[in-house]
Amino acid sequence: MLCFAVDDVHALVRELRAKGLQVEDPEAQEYGLDEIVLRDPDGYDLALSSPSDLSARR
Repeated sequence: MLCFAVDDVHALVRELRAKGLQVEDPEAQEYGLDEIVLRDPDGYDLALSSPSDLSARR
């Protein structure tokens, strides 16, 4: 699994959905991040996350 920090995973999900991708909602993790996991065409899992407190600021 490859892990990537993004500015706002919720905004990323909205952007991906607008482009036609089916993406699950981010899940809050016990370590303080909201995260999604995508699988690339080669079978690698890609975790994309941002701090959970960002969603409270919206």
